[in-house]
Amino acid sequence: MSHEDAFQRASRLVALAGDVERFRADPVPRPLLDGIIEGASAWWPPRFAQPPWRVMVIVGEERERLVSRVAEALARHWGLGALGPRGLASDAVLNAPALVLVFSTVPASEGVEAFGLVAGVAQNLVLLARASGLGSHRIFSAHVVPESALDYAAEFLGPEIRGGELVTMLGIGWPDEEPAPPPGPRARATWVGLGETLPVALTPPKDLKPPAQVLRSPAHERVLVVDPYPYNRALLEAQLTRGGYSVQVFNDGASLLGRVEAGVDPDLCVISDTLPDTTGFELVRRLVARGAHAPVIVTTSRRDSAFRIAGLSAGVDYYLRKPVNAVELFTAARILLDRRRLLNELERVTAFQQALLDAMHSVGVVALDQKFNVSYVSPGLERLTGYTSEDLVGRPPQVGIEGSAERVGPEVGDLPRTDLQVRRKDGTIFDAELLRSAMQDASGRTTGYLGVLIDIDDRKRMERQLRSANTELERLLGELRTAQARLVQHAKMAALGQLVAGVAHEINTPLAAVVSNNDLFLRCFQRLREALRVSRVVEQPLVARDLSAIEDLSLVTRQACQRITGIVRTLRTFARLDEADVKAVDLHEGLESTLVLLAHLLKGGIQVVRHYGELPRVECHPNQVNQVFMNLLVNACQAMGDSGTISLTTRGLGDEVEVSIADTGHGIPSEKLQRIFDPGFTTKGAMLGTGLGLSIVYQIIEGHGGQITVDSTEGQGTRFTLRLPVRHVRPEPHTTDA
Repeated sequence: MSHEDAFQRASRLVALAGDVERFRADPVPRPLLDGIIEGASAWWPPRFAQPPWRVMVIVGEERERLVSRVAEALARHWGLGALGPRGLASDAVLNAPALVLVFSTVPASEGVEAFGLVAGVAQNLVLLARASGLGSHRIFSAHVVPESALDYAAEFLGPEIRGGELVTMLGIGWPDEEPAPPPGPRARATWVGLGETLPVALTPPKDLKPPAQVLRSPAHERVLVVDPYPYNRALLEAQLTRGGYSVQVFNDGASLLGRVEAGVDPDLCVISDTLPDTTGFELVRRLVARGAHAPVIVTTSRRDSAFRIAGLSAGVDYYLRKPVNAVELFTAARILLDRRRLLNELERVTAFQQALLDAMHSVGVVALDQKFNVSYVSPGLERLTGYTSEDLVGRPPQVGIEGSAERVGPEVGDLPRTDLQVRRKDGTIFDAELLRSAMQDASGRTTGYLGVLIDIDDRKRMERQLRSANTELERLLGELRTAQARLVQHAKMAALGQLVAGVAHEINTPLAAVVSNNDLFLRCFQRLREALRVSRVVEQPLVARDLSAIEDLSLVTRQACQRITGIVRTLRTFARLDEADVKAVDLHEGLESTLVLLAHLLKGGIQVVRHYGELPRVECHPNQVNQVFMNLLVNACQAMGDSGTISLTTRGLGDEVEVSIADTGHGIPSEKLQRIFDPGFTTKGAMLGTGLGLSIVYQIIEGHGGQITVDSTEGQGTRFTLRLPVRHVRPEPHTTDA
């Protein structure tokens, strides 16, 4: 066949593929109709993982049930009674042997391309039906209530079909004047009415998830839902309940209205646009007429602007397209509830503002007209500003006002009070407070604005003085806290020194007795051993063994006494109770004595590595320098936990000495390094640190004329470096300006 012949045949086929107005009662063979469906839907773009359409064939008694349901929906939609018309199609068309529903699995608002492909499939069905000798009549979705067809289809195809749209409904059969052609190829379609496909239960999915916390009900608000379709009611109830709302559902407008009239005050209403007894818009009007203030969401399948604009005049606050998306539902509900709360708060504030303005006397009052020009000036305002009515009337209110032009305008009602500066006629400036309110007539129309000007110059001056005094007080309080912290810490160290010295003294006395007795015992033991040797008793194996054991034990006792003596000497060195004044000391002794006191923290996996250099004796307050070592070493142990390495490094720098204490702990974040020496600042948490240790360290080093620096890498460790002068430098006393 040439291209021209093919074109002519196709053109004739298209010309003859018009709507058939009457069909014979003869049934259409299923193989023929399956072949037409297969041919019409044989291709879709490869970018679609699956065809974006579903085809459904309804025959027999199920056809009558579908037609009846669509007719009832049309009657509700057009308000023509329960037995209203069957759309724009005649009974002869709706009585075609087969009704074919073509659905798009993607709504037109979300996938125009997919919707167009489905429309092409519908057209292919018409052409192939005509080519097979059949006739068809197209009933577009705009001529029916698409939701009723979707509700019917969901009984057989599952609720997921409600996520799409009805594209067209085709009546297909044998034209009244043409013979039946032979059947065509086979294809698979969903057949209803032959007992092969059973209805499925229309229940909401059981795996509905609650929304995010930000979208949940803030106060378990009451929501009233009305919808004529059971599945819609069940789904909305399940979604809102999972969102934390208290939900009541109704199938008609009268039931919801009766509930409100009985005293139930809803926080939110979700209303379908079509109802069995009224329209959604009419129900909204009745609710508003009865004084209901709850925001209203209307659910609808329609997308035309005229429909939505009509709802605004009825009092609709928000629209949601069916099937309702859960996230959109939760978002709309939360927005409307928050808006209602804010409006209630605004009304309360506005009422308070009006009462405040009505109660004020002997202040400056100015009135503005609708164009925001001054229409009245009170004598009090003239006294405050020096301007007369002739100077201000007929001009914008910023005349004589410093920097307030942007605050006076149509947004007056949004700023109940404003602090500003007013320039008097003589050029002087004073601080003032402006209170404003809209003036309305009996019908509620705004006729102008009222402003009340209060001189607050003295109050502002006192506030500035008070802020200055508070700043100075906070500074002095900070110094007092720092000094108090140092005194407390010094007292603790003094008490610790006294305790250490006392313990050392108490240990030293019995220790001396043990050492003396052990020496006496050894001399006696030597004489006894000599006597046994002369008497040859020592040659006995048992006696020789016991004598050797006694000699070994006495040596162990001597070594233990020497160890205890060393510990006591270290404790006395740390205490230095007799060295509160400046002394020349060996800093290595201070470090070692501090390590002895911290032995309980160093047990386990913490190692101490010493890199001591040659240091001269340093003039300092020994007990204060020991306190610095104590604070830094304790911090290092706490930063490392149960394992790590502490490195102690010292070196002489001429007139100065340098002591470095480094750990392999968790380090200090860079954003906190600038504050670690501030009083009260801690990185350990409220249960571990007071925030005073490093502040005291800084003050002690500064008091000795030295410096302290810190280097830290988060996750690697921290190093504190101290520099002290070899010769003590007396710090200059701080002075405070009067």
